[in-house]
Amino acid sequence: MTDQSLLDAVFLEETMREFLHASDLSMTLPYNASTVSAVSPSFESPVGNALEDRTAAASRLTKHEHRRAKDRTRRRVYLERRKRERGVLRHQVVELSAKLQTLEETKDDAELPTSIWMAIAQRQMNAVQAAKAQQCQLRAAISARTAIIEELSGLVRNRLHDVVPMEEANEELYRRKRVRVNASDTMIFEGYLQELDAVYAQTDAAFQECATNSATRQIGSFQATRKTDGVTEYFQLYDTQLLSFDYMQTCRSAWTSVVRFRCEEDREFYKEVEDPANTMAMKFRIAGDQTVPPLLQRSVARRYQETDRTVFVWRALTEGEGVFAGLHADETGWCVIRPCTAFSETGTILETCIRQVPMHLEGAAGLEAVSMRFADVVLSSGTEDAVETVSKLERVLLDEALENIEC
Repeated sequence: MTDQSLLDAVFLEETMREFLHASDLSMTLPYNASTVSAVSPSFESPVGNALEDRTAAASRLTKHEHRRAKDRTRRRVYLERRKRERGVLRHQVVELSAKLQTLEETKDDAELPTSIWMAIAQRQMNAVQAAKAQQCQLRAAISARTAIIEELSGLVRNRLHDVVPMEEANEELYRRKRVRVNASDTMIFEGYLQELDAVYAQTDAAFQECATNSATRQIGSFQATRKTDGVTEYFQLYDTQLLSFDYMQTCRSAWTSVVRFRCEEDREFYKEVEDPANTMAMKFRIAGDQTVPPLLQRSVARRYQETDRTVFVWRALTEGEGVFAGLHADETGWCVIRPCTAFSETGTILETCIRQVPMHLEGAAGLEAVSMRFADVVLSSGTEDAVETVSKLERVLLDEALENIEC
């Protein structure tokens, strides 16, 4: 009976341990002496004590495993919750990035039209301000012109009531219009005077080019040619005159004629020149007519005397007036006087080369018809002046020859 009770207790213990281990429960079945006593109330032995110890140890082990199982469960639940949170956050990152990109694209698209409209508005504002400034200038010009018109009207009315001899009126008009040398003229004169030596050094090259281009031209007639030197366009006048007068006499009279007869009624000399016996500078007005306005010219010239020839060089600036205001022409000229050796009789060759370069200030160059007309007038004036100078020189030489004969 005792052996059977012991076997029953061992079987019961193993069964409970396997059940608790399989279900991972936290509850334990402690050893109860009444249970054993129920089997065998009189059972008390070393085997029973050992069973109690093993049951207590199994109970403690079961509690520890249960805690570990609960810890594993909590960790698993925590990790799963963190995993779900990370997934949600990643999804939110993707959504927010897409929204941010959409907002940035929308912002760029909105800023572009705004900048364009701002540029257009700024341009229109600048145009309005420019128009207002121009309007103010026009009003000021109108006011000035109105004042001038009123002043002239009053002057005319006063003149109608005054008895003024025509000679006095002409003298007053002449006095008001007479040319004067001012500071700007001085700058032009000084600049041209510094260039004369360089122009003189180009004498042979200039006449060599003229002779090459005018091999078939008749002597005694000026020839005008339109030429281009790279970018610069200019007009070239060339002529050769044969004078039947002595070379030395012609040289003396030529320089005197240039200084004496050139626009003697309306001119002003610039006196601050070195070597005034061979250098001259003056400002003069070339008279116009009813169809052609006058021209204002500043000119400098110098005489170079060599062994077998005399060279005149000059630089001039022609300025338009009236409808030609703002139009200019730059002129460079050479005149070589040398004795004629082709004939047995006494004679002198007078060779002239003139280059005129039209120049236009801003605003005047846009009037093409006026510019072409100005170029024609300057070219015609230069030709007439050269012909007239030679004609006056011949008259002076003839008068001197007649005086020598009478003496």
